[in-house]
Amino acid sequence: MDYFHSTLKRVRSIGTSPVIEAKRAKLTKGRLFILCFTAFVEYCCIGILLTVIPFYIAKTAPSLNAAVLSIGLVQSSFGISQVATASFVGALSDRFGRRNTLMTTLISTSILVYLLSFTHQLYWILILRLLTGTCQHSLVIVTAYVSSLSETKDIPANLSKISASNGIGFIAGASLVGLISHHGLAACIQIAAALTLINSIVVFLRLPIEKVQGEYHTSFSNSADILSLFTSKLKGIKDIFKLDRQKLLYYSFVLQSVAGFTSFSIWAIYFKIKFSWTAQQAGASLFVFGVTLLISQIFLPPILLRKISIYQLTLLSLTSSAIISFLFGVASDPVYIYFLIIINIFGCLSDSMIRSMICSQFSAEIQGAVMGKIGSLYALGPCLAPLIGSAITLPYSTSTNDSALSLIPFAGISLMYALALVAIISYKKNSQTKLAFMMGKN
Repeated sequence: MDYFHSTLKRVRSIGTSPVIEAKRAKLTKGRLFILCFTAFVEYCCIGILLTVIPFYIAKTAPSLNAAVLSIGLVQSSFGISQVATASFVGALSDRFGRRNTLMTTLISTSILVYLLSFTHQLYWILILRLLTGTCQHSLVIVTAYVSSLSETKDIPANLSKISASNGIGFIAGASLVGLISHHGLAACIQIAAALTLINSIVVFLRLPIEKVQGEYHTSFSNSADILSLFTSKLKGIKDIFKLDRQKLLYYSFVLQSVAGFTSFSIWAIYFKIKFSWTAQQAGASLFVFGVTLLISQIFLPPILLRKISIYQLTLLSLTSSAIISFLFGVASDPVYIYFLIIINIFGCLSDSMIRSMICSQFSAEIQGAVMGKIGSLYALGPCLAPLIGSAITLPYSTSTNDSALSLIPFAGISLMYALALVAIISYKKNSQTKLAFMMGKN
Protein backbone atom coordinates (compact mmCIF):
# COMPACT_ATOMS: atom_id res chain seq x y z
CA MET A 1 0.00 0.00 0.00
CA ASP A 2 1.39 3.38 -0.97
CA TYR A 3 2.44 6.06 1.47
CA PHE A 4 -0.65 8.25 1.12
CA HIS A 5 -3.20 5.54 1.84
CA SER A 6 -1.21 4.10 4.76
CA THR A 7 -0.78 7.57 6.27
CA LEU A 8 -4.50 8.26 6.04
CA LYS A 9 -5.23 5.01 7.83
CA ARG A 10 -2.82 5.83 10.65
CA VAL A 11 -4.24 9.30 11.18
CA ARG A 12 -7.82 8.11 10.86
CA SER A 13 -7.19 5.70 13.74
CA ILE A 14 -5.49 8.38 15.85
CA GLY A 15 -7.88 11.28 15.23
CA THR A 16 -7.19 14.85 16.30
CA SER A 17 -6.33 15.35 19.96
CA PRO A 18 -7.33 18.38 22.08
CA VAL A 19 -3.61 19.22 22.37
CA ILE A 20 -3.25 19.45 18.62
CA GLU A 21 -6.47 21.49 18.36
CA ALA A 22 -5.16 24.03 20.88
CA LYS A 23 -1.83 24.22 19.10
CA ARG A 24 -3.49 24.74 15.76
CA ALA A 25 -5.59 27.63 17.09
CA LYS A 26 -2.49 29.30 18.58
CA LEU A 27 -0.36 28.88 15.46
CA THR A 28 -3.01 30.29 13.17
CA LYS A 29 -2.69 33.76 14.69
CA GLY A 30 1.05 33.89 14.14
CA ARG A 31 1.26 32.55 10.59
CA LEU A 32 -1.97 33.38 8.80
CA PHE A 33 -0.81 36.86 7.79
CA ILE A 34 2.36 35.49 6.13
CA LEU A 35 0.32 32.86 4.31
CA CYS A 36 -2.13 35.51 3.12
CA PHE A 37 0.81 37.59 1.89
CA THR A 38 2.20 34.57 0.04
CA ALA A 39 -1.17 34.00 -1.63
CA PHE A 40 -1.35 37.70 -2.49
CA VAL A 41 2.01 37.74 -4.30
CA GLU A 42 1.28 34.42 -6.01
CA TYR A 43 -1.97 35.72 -7.47
CA CYS A 44 -0.35 39.00 -8.39
CA CYS A 45 1.94 36.96 -10.64
CA ILE A 46 -0.98 34.89 -11.90
CA GLY A 47 -2.88 38.08 -12.74
CA ILE A 48 0.10 39.32 -14.75
CA LEU A 49 0.68 36.05 -16.60
CA LEU A 50 -2.99 35.35 -17.23
CA THR A 51 -3.35 38.73 -18.94
CA VAL A 52 -0.06 38.79 -20.82
CA ILE A 53 0.60 35.22 -22.01
CA PRO A 54 -2.29 35.04 -24.56
CA PHE A 55 -0.96 38.20 -26.24
CA TYR A 56 2.61 36.90 -25.90
CA ILE A 57 1.66 33.67 -27.67
CA ALA A 58 -0.38 35.50 -30.31
CA LYS A 59 2.77 37.36 -31.38
CA THR A 60 4.31 34.03 -32.44
CA ALA A 61 1.24 32.84 -34.39
CA PRO A 62 0.84 33.54 -38.11
CA SER A 63 -2.94 34.02 -37.90
CA LEU A 64 -5.79 34.55 -35.41
CA ASN A 65 -6.97 30.94 -35.74
CA ALA A 66 -3.43 29.68 -35.12
CA ALA A 67 -3.23 31.96 -32.07
CA VAL A 68 -6.43 30.48 -30.60
CA LEU A 69 -5.12 26.93 -31.06
CA SER A 70 -1.66 27.81 -29.74
CA ILE A 71 -3.06 29.45 -26.62
CA GLY A 72 -5.17 26.36 -25.93
CA LEU A 73 -2.18 24.03 -26.40
CA VAL A 74 0.20 26.01 -24.20
CA GLN A 75 -2.27 26.65 -21.40
CA SER A 76 -3.46 23.03 -21.33
CA SER A 77 0.14 21.80 -21.07
CA PHE A 78 0.44 23.85 -17.88
CA GLY A 79 -2.72 22.25 -16.48
CA ILE A 80 -1.69 18.70 -17.43
CA SER A 81 1.57 18.99 -15.53
CA GLN A 82 -0.30 20.40 -12.52
CA VAL A 83 -2.71 17.44 -12.49
CA ALA A 84 0.23 15.03 -12.63
CA THR A 85 2.20 16.62 -9.77
CA ALA A 86 -0.22 18.32 -7.34
CA SER A 87 -0.75 15.21 -5.18
CA PHE A 88 2.97 14.54 -5.14
CA VAL A 89 3.82 18.07 -4.00
CA GLY A 90 1.10 17.95 -1.34
CA ALA A 91 2.51 14.70 0.03
CA LEU A 92 6.03 16.17 -0.02
CA SER A 93 4.82 19.06 2.13
CA ASP A 94 3.58 16.51 4.69
CA ARG A 95 6.92 14.74 4.74
CA PHE A 96 9.48 17.54 4.45
CA GLY A 97 7.45 20.35 5.97
CA ARG A 98 5.33 22.99 4.30
CA ARG A 99 7.87 25.84 4.44
CA ASN A 100 10.67 23.92 2.74
CA THR A 101 8.38 22.65 0.00
CA LEU A 102 6.83 26.08 -0.47
CA MET A 103 10.23 27.73 -0.87
CA THR A 104 11.29 25.12 -3.42
CA THR A 105 8.18 25.61 -5.56
CA LEU A 106 8.49 29.40 -5.48
CA ILE A 107 12.18 29.51 -6.45
CA SER A 108 11.68 26.99 -9.25
CA THR A 109 8.68 28.90 -10.58
CA SER A 110 10.62 32.18 -10.51
CA ILE A 111 13.44 30.76 -12.62
CA LEU A 112 11.12 29.22 -15.21
CA VAL A 113 8.96 32.34 -15.55
CA TYR A 114 12.08 34.47 -15.99
CA LEU A 115 13.31 32.20 -18.79
CA LEU A 116 9.91 32.54 -20.47
CA SER A 117 10.48 36.26 -20.98
CA PHE A 118 13.39 35.52 -23.35
CA THR A 119 11.51 32.94 -25.41
CA HIS A 120 9.85 33.74 -28.73
CA GLN A 121 9.39 30.27 -30.23
CA LEU A 122 6.15 28.43 -29.55
CA TYR A 123 7.82 25.10 -28.73
CA TRP A 124 10.00 26.71 -26.03
CA ILE A 125 6.99 28.51 -24.57
CA LEU A 126 5.21 25.14 -24.47
CA ILE A 127 8.13 23.42 -22.71
CA LEU A 128 8.57 26.19 -20.14
CA ARG A 129 4.87 26.31 -19.28
CA LEU A 130 4.88 22.52 -18.93
CA LEU A 131 7.78 22.71 -16.48
CA THR A 132 6.23 25.66 -14.64
CA GLY A 133 3.10 23.61 -14.06
CA THR A 134 5.14 21.00 -12.20
CA CYS A 135 6.45 23.66 -9.79
CA GLN A 136 3.70 26.24 -9.29
CA HIS A 137 1.82 24.55 -6.44
CA SER A 138 2.17 27.18 -3.73
CA LEU A 139 -1.62 27.50 -3.44
CA VAL A 140 -1.86 23.77 -2.60
CA ILE A 141 0.70 24.19 0.19
CA VAL A 142 -0.74 27.46 1.50
CA THR A 143 -4.28 26.08 1.75
CA ALA A 144 -2.93 22.93 3.42
CA TYR A 145 -1.04 25.14 5.88
CA VAL A 146 -4.15 27.18 6.68
CA SER A 147 -6.51 24.23 7.03
CA SER A 148 -4.05 22.35 9.25
CA LEU A 149 -3.58 25.37 11.53
CA SER A 150 -7.29 26.15 11.83
CA GLU A 151 -9.99 24.68 13.98
CA THR A 152 -12.66 22.94 11.93
CA LYS A 153 -15.22 25.68 12.48
CA ASP A 154 -12.73 28.34 11.31
CA ILE A 155 -11.68 26.64 8.07
CA PRO A 156 -14.27 28.36 5.78
CA ALA A 157 -13.44 31.82 7.15
CA ASN A 158 -9.68 31.30 6.96
CA LEU A 159 -9.80 29.89 3.44
CA SER A 160 -11.92 32.88 2.48
CA LYS A 161 -9.14 35.13 3.79
CA ILE A 162 -6.73 33.32 1.50
CA SER A 163 -9.17 33.80 -1.38
CA ALA A 164 -9.44 37.48 -0.47
CA SER A 165 -5.65 37.73 -0.60
CA ASN A 166 -5.84 36.09 -4.01
CA GLY A 167 -8.27 38.80 -5.07
CA ILE A 168 -6.01 41.60 -3.87
CA GLY A 169 -3.09 40.02 -5.70
CA PHE A 170 -5.14 39.64 -8.85
CA ILE A 171 -6.03 43.34 -8.68
CA ALA A 172 -2.37 44.27 -8.27
CA GLY A 173 -1.30 42.01 -11.13
CA ALA A 174 -3.93 43.32 -13.54
CA SER A 175 -3.04 46.89 -12.53
CA LEU A 176 0.66 46.30 -13.16
CA VAL A 177 -0.09 45.06 -16.67
CA GLY A 178 -1.93 48.29 -17.41
CA LEU A 179 0.97 50.34 -16.03
CA ILE A 180 3.97 48.59 -17.56
CA SER A 181 2.70 46.83 -20.70
CA HIS A 182 3.93 49.77 -22.80
CA HIS A 183 7.46 48.62 -21.88
CA GLY A 184 6.73 45.29 -23.56
CA LEU A 185 5.15 41.98 -22.64
CA ALA A 186 8.53 40.50 -21.70
CA ALA A 187 8.94 43.17 -19.01
CA CYS A 188 5.62 42.13 -17.47
CA ILE A 189 6.74 38.49 -17.34
CA GLN A 190 10.07 39.45 -15.77
CA ILE A 191 8.29 41.39 -13.04
CA ALA A 192 6.17 38.31 -12.31
CA ALA A 193 9.37 36.27 -11.95
CA ALA A 194 10.92 38.87 -9.61
CA LEU A 195 7.82 38.96 -7.42
CA THR A 196 7.84 35.18 -7.11
CA LEU A 197 11.49 35.26 -6.02
CA ILE A 198 10.70 37.96 -3.43
CA ASN A 199 7.86 35.75 -2.22
CA SER A 200 10.30 32.88 -1.58
CA ILE A 201 12.59 35.21 0.39
CA VAL A 202 9.70 36.37 2.60
CA VAL A 203 8.72 32.75 3.24
CA PHE A 204 12.32 31.93 4.20
CA LEU A 205 12.65 34.91 6.57
CA ARG A 206 9.20 35.09 8.14
CA LEU A 207 7.62 31.64 8.08
CA PRO A 208 9.10 29.39 10.79
CA ILE A 209 9.85 25.72 10.20
CA GLU A 210 7.05 23.67 11.68
CA LYS A 211 7.90 21.05 14.26
CA VAL A 212 7.63 17.39 13.36
CA GLN A 213 4.30 16.03 14.60
CA GLY A 214 3.91 12.37 13.83
CA GLU A 215 5.00 9.69 11.41
CA TYR A 216 3.91 11.56 8.33
CA HIS A 217 7.06 13.72 8.53
CA THR A 218 9.53 10.82 8.42
CA SER A 219 12.46 11.40 6.07
CA PHE A 220 13.04 9.56 2.82
CA SER A 221 15.73 6.95 3.25
CA ASN A 222 16.91 7.14 -0.34
CA SER A 223 16.01 8.42 -3.77
CA ALA A 224 13.98 5.28 -4.46
CA ASP A 225 11.51 6.38 -1.76
CA ILE A 226 10.94 9.67 -3.59
CA LEU A 227 10.45 7.86 -6.91
CA SER A 228 8.03 5.45 -5.26
CA LEU A 229 5.99 8.30 -3.78
CA PHE A 230 5.85 10.14 -7.11
CA THR A 231 4.80 6.97 -8.94
CA SER A 232 2.06 6.29 -6.42
CA LYS A 233 0.72 9.82 -6.89
CA LEU A 234 0.65 9.38 -10.65
CA LYS A 235 -1.23 6.09 -10.26
CA GLY A 236 -3.60 7.80 -7.84
CA ILE A 237 -4.73 10.25 -10.53
CA LYS A 238 -6.84 7.48 -12.05
CA ASP A 239 -9.02 7.68 -8.94
CA ILE A 240 -10.23 11.09 -10.12
CA PHE A 241 -11.99 9.40 -13.00
CA LYS A 242 -13.56 6.65 -10.85
CA LEU A 243 -15.83 8.85 -8.75
CA ASP A 244 -19.21 7.17 -8.45
CA ARG A 245 -22.58 8.82 -8.02
CA GLN A 246 -22.04 9.23 -4.27
CA LYS A 247 -19.03 11.45 -4.91
CA LEU A 248 -20.88 14.19 -6.76
CA LEU A 249 -19.27 16.80 -4.54
CA TYR A 250 -16.05 16.21 -6.46
CA TYR A 251 -17.78 16.42 -9.82
CA SER A 252 -19.16 19.78 -8.77
CA PHE A 253 -15.72 20.97 -7.66
CA VAL A 254 -14.13 19.92 -10.96
CA LEU A 255 -16.91 21.41 -13.09
CA GLN A 256 -16.76 24.81 -11.41
CA SER A 257 -12.98 24.78 -11.70
CA VAL A 258 -13.10 23.94 -15.42
CA ALA A 259 -15.81 26.56 -15.99
CA GLY A 260 -13.84 29.27 -14.21
CA PHE A 261 -10.58 28.53 -15.99
CA THR A 262 -12.33 28.27 -19.34
CA SER A 263 -13.73 31.75 -18.78
CA PHE A 264 -10.24 33.09 -18.05
CA SER A 265 -8.62 31.19 -20.93
CA ILE A 266 -10.94 32.77 -23.53
CA TRP A 267 -11.36 36.15 -21.81
CA ALA A 268 -8.63 38.12 -23.58
CA ILE A 269 -8.99 36.56 -27.05
CA TYR A 270 -12.83 36.54 -26.98
CA PHE A 271 -13.16 40.23 -26.17
CA LYS A 272 -10.27 41.05 -28.49
CA ILE A 273 -12.45 39.60 -31.27
CA LYS A 274 -15.76 41.01 -30.03
CA PHE A 275 -14.76 44.48 -28.80
CA SER A 276 -11.16 44.80 -30.16
CA TRP A 277 -9.78 44.93 -26.62
CA THR A 278 -6.07 45.50 -25.97
CA ALA A 279 -3.99 43.99 -23.15
CA GLN A 280 -4.65 47.13 -21.07
CA GLN A 281 -8.42 46.78 -21.49
CA ALA A 282 -8.33 43.07 -20.64
CA GLY A 283 -6.26 43.95 -17.57
CA ALA A 284 -8.76 46.62 -16.54
CA SER A 285 -11.65 44.14 -16.66
CA LEU A 286 -9.64 41.63 -14.61
CA PHE A 287 -8.90 44.45 -12.17
CA VAL A 288 -12.65 44.92 -11.64
CA PHE A 289 -12.99 41.16 -11.20
CA GLY A 290 -10.26 41.20 -8.56
CA VAL A 291 -11.99 44.00 -6.63
CA THR A 292 -15.25 42.04 -6.74
CA LEU A 293 -13.49 38.88 -5.58
CA LEU A 294 -11.83 40.77 -2.74
CA ILE A 295 -15.10 42.26 -1.49
CA SER A 296 -16.97 38.97 -1.74
CA GLN A 297 -14.32 36.92 0.10
CA ILE A 298 -13.74 39.40 2.92
CA PHE A 299 -17.26 40.57 3.70
CA LEU A 300 -19.75 37.97 2.49
CA PRO A 301 -18.75 34.68 4.24
CA PRO A 302 -18.73 36.07 7.83
CA ILE A 303 -22.14 37.67 7.25
CA LEU A 304 -23.89 35.00 5.20
CA LEU A 305 -22.61 31.95 7.11
CA ARG A 306 -24.39 33.24 10.22
CA LYS A 307 -27.71 32.89 8.43
CA ILE A 308 -27.26 30.13 5.85
CA SER A 309 -25.15 26.97 5.57
CA ILE A 310 -22.04 26.45 3.45
CA TYR A 311 -24.15 24.23 1.18
CA GLN A 312 -26.75 26.95 0.60
CA LEU A 313 -24.06 29.56 -0.04
CA THR A 314 -22.49 27.19 -2.60
CA LEU A 315 -25.84 26.85 -4.38
CA LEU A 316 -26.22 30.62 -4.49
CA SER A 317 -22.70 31.03 -5.88
CA LEU A 318 -23.09 28.43 -8.64
CA THR A 319 -26.50 29.77 -9.67
CA SER A 320 -25.13 33.30 -9.95
CA SER A 321 -22.15 32.10 -12.01
CA ALA A 322 -24.34 30.14 -14.42
CA ILE A 323 -26.62 33.11 -15.13
CA ILE A 324 -23.91 35.76 -15.38
CA SER A 325 -21.72 33.61 -17.63
CA PHE A 326 -24.52 33.33 -20.18
CA LEU A 327 -25.08 37.09 -20.02
CA PHE A 328 -21.39 37.73 -20.82
CA GLY A 329 -22.01 36.25 -24.25
CA VAL A 330 -25.17 38.29 -24.75
CA ALA A 331 -23.60 41.63 -23.76
CA SER A 332 -23.30 44.01 -26.72
CA ASP A 333 -21.30 46.77 -25.03
CA PRO A 334 -18.07 46.66 -22.97
CA VAL A 335 -19.77 48.62 -20.19
CA TYR A 336 -22.14 45.70 -19.63
CA ILE A 337 -19.16 43.40 -19.04
CA TYR A 338 -18.00 45.48 -16.09
CA PHE A 339 -21.53 45.63 -14.72
CA LEU A 340 -21.94 41.85 -14.94
CA ILE A 341 -18.61 41.26 -13.20
CA ILE A 342 -19.73 43.42 -10.28
CA ILE A 343 -23.18 41.87 -9.83
CA ASN A 344 -21.63 38.38 -9.88
CA ILE A 345 -20.25 39.01 -6.40
CA PHE A 346 -21.74 35.77 -5.06
CA GLY A 347 -20.23 33.75 -7.90
CA CYS A 348 -16.74 34.12 -6.44
CA LEU A 349 -17.48 31.95 -3.40
CA SER A 350 -18.08 28.45 -4.75
CA ASP A 351 -14.43 27.37 -4.83
CA SER A 352 -13.57 28.22 -1.21
CA MET A 353 -16.89 26.84 0.05
CA ILE A 354 -16.48 23.47 -1.65
CA ARG A 355 -12.87 23.27 -0.48
CA SER A 356 -14.11 23.86 3.06
CA MET A 357 -16.70 21.10 2.74
CA ILE A 358 -13.96 18.68 1.71
CA CYS A 359 -11.00 19.57 3.95
CA SER A 360 -13.07 19.89 7.14
CA GLN A 361 -13.51 16.10 7.06
CA PHE A 362 -9.84 15.43 7.77
CA SER A 363 -7.32 16.01 10.55
CA ALA A 364 -4.48 18.53 10.42
CA GLU A 365 -1.74 15.94 9.96
CA ILE A 366 -2.70 15.04 6.39
CA GLN A 367 -3.91 18.36 5.03
CA GLY A 368 -0.96 18.43 2.62
CA ALA A 369 -2.00 15.12 1.08
CA VAL A 370 -5.67 16.13 1.11
CA MET A 371 -4.96 19.51 -0.47
CA GLY A 372 -2.74 17.75 -2.99
CA LYS A 373 -5.69 15.57 -4.00
CA ILE A 374 -7.91 18.65 -4.15
CA GLY A 375 -5.16 20.36 -6.13
CA SER A 376 -5.19 17.51 -8.67
CA LEU A 377 -8.93 17.90 -9.05
CA TYR A 378 -8.62 21.67 -9.26
CA ALA A 379 -5.81 21.41 -11.82
CA LEU A 380 -8.18 19.69 -14.20
CA GLY A 381 -9.43 23.26 -14.73
CA PRO A 382 -6.24 24.68 -16.29
CA CYS A 383 -5.69 21.31 -17.96
CA LEU A 384 -9.02 21.04 -19.79
CA ALA A 385 -10.10 24.69 -19.95
CA PRO A 386 -7.71 25.88 -22.68
CA LEU A 387 -8.69 22.97 -24.93
CA ILE A 388 -12.38 23.55 -24.29
CA GLY A 389 -11.89 27.30 -24.67
CA SER A 390 -10.17 26.89 -28.01
CA ALA A 391 -12.87 24.50 -29.25
CA ILE A 392 -15.77 26.79 -28.33
CA THR A 393 -14.03 30.00 -29.46
CA LEU A 394 -12.64 28.78 -32.78
CA PRO A 395 -16.00 28.89 -34.68
CA TYR A 396 -16.48 32.50 -33.53
CA SER A 397 -12.92 33.51 -34.47
CA THR A 398 -13.47 32.30 -38.03
CA SER A 399 -16.83 34.06 -38.42
CA THR A 400 -16.73 37.25 -36.35
CA ASN A 401 -19.88 38.71 -37.88
CA ASP A 402 -22.10 35.87 -36.73
CA SER A 403 -23.81 36.99 -33.51
CA ALA A 404 -25.20 33.50 -32.89
CA LEU A 405 -21.71 32.00 -32.80
CA SER A 406 -20.65 34.69 -30.31
CA LEU A 407 -23.04 33.12 -27.79
CA ILE A 408 -21.41 29.68 -27.91
CA PRO A 409 -18.32 30.26 -25.71
CA PHE A 410 -20.01 31.67 -22.62
CA ALA A 411 -23.14 29.55 -23.11
CA GLY A 412 -20.87 26.52 -22.78
CA ILE A 413 -19.35 27.94 -19.60
CA SER A 414 -22.82 28.63 -18.23
CA LEU A 415 -23.76 25.00 -18.91
CA MET A 416 -20.75 23.77 -16.91
CA TYR A 417 -21.76 25.89 -13.91
CA ALA A 418 -25.32 24.56 -14.24
CA LEU A 419 -24.04 20.98 -14.22
CA ALA A 420 -21.94 21.78 -11.14
CA LEU A 421 -25.10 23.08 -9.49
CA VAL A 422 -26.99 19.88 -10.33
CA ALA A 423 -24.11 17.79 -8.97
CA ILE A 424 -23.99 19.65 -5.64
CA ILE A 425 -27.76 19.31 -5.24
CA SER A 426 -27.56 15.57 -5.95
CA TYR A 427 -24.68 15.24 -3.50
CA LYS A 428 -26.69 16.82 -0.71
CA LYS A 429 -29.64 14.52 -1.30
CA ASN A 430 -27.52 11.57 -0.23
CA SER A 431 -27.05 12.35 3.45
CA GLN A 432 -24.89 9.24 3.95
CA THR A 433 -22.25 10.33 1.45
CA LYS A 434 -18.76 9.75 2.77
CA LEU A 435 -15.66 11.34 1.38
CA ALA A 436 -14.22 7.94 0.54
CA PHE A 437 -12.23 9.14 -2.43
CA MET A 438 -9.95 11.23 -0.23
CA MET A 439 -9.55 8.23 2.05
CA GLY A 440 -8.25 6.13 -0.81
CA LYS A 441 -11.44 4.12 -1.40
CA ASN A 442 -13.00 3.65 -4.81
